[in-house]
Amino acid sequence: MLLSLCASVSSVVDQQYMKANKTILSRRSKINLAMSAIVLLLALGVYLTPGSDVSEKSVRLTGIEPADVVRIRIENREGGSLALEKRGGQWVMTSPGRMEVDGDRVTGLLRLAVTPSHLQLAAENRDLDSFGLATPIGSIHLNDTELAFGSTEPVHRRRYVLVDGRINLIDDGFYHHLMAKPEGFAAKPRAQNSASAGEEAFTTESQRTQR
Repeated sequence: MLLSLCASVSSVVDQQYMKANKTILSRRSKINLAMSAIVLLLALGVYLTPGSDVSEKSVRLTGIEPADVVRIRIENREGGSLALEKRGGQWVMTSPGRMEVDGDRVTGLLRLAVTPSHLQLAAENRDLDSFGLATPIGSIHLNDTELAFGSTEPVHRRRYVLVDGRINLIDDGFYHHLMAKPEGFAAKPRAQNSASAGEEAFTTESQRTQR
């Protein structure tokens, strides 16, 4: 945004300067050049003012380290709900049922904690419905931190996420985790078990053939 603003102002200045070079600087050209410079300075001042409630700097969505997460709770407005806990270095599902879960799936989900936030807005006194956050489509809790998911913006299809009183805009790569059914997190069959099962089936078939 700032670069675009600077480019626009620079363009205006260049146009006025070229006009001025054709003839002696007129009074109007001098005024226009001065006004353009003032606009640029004001824009820089607003952008750099501490305490601004709008930021377009790309920062991490949360200050949570994925390795520090030991509890995950997922809820969506379709009624889906599940809870995961890290026990003895392994992730297990504790609700709605108990089962081992796919560690790789959980690792992918935990990237949400450090995914880049491309825009941050103070949520106070804003119309949350405009961001789909008045009634979120769901939320993901990492330990005690809630990340509420809203709608997507129309240009880049990034999604609004409310965290600790700030509205963020992130790449929409975590929606499938939010809407996943419990069985979607189930641990994959172990390769060793699959191989053993295959050998057992092969041996049984060989015995039948010999008979």
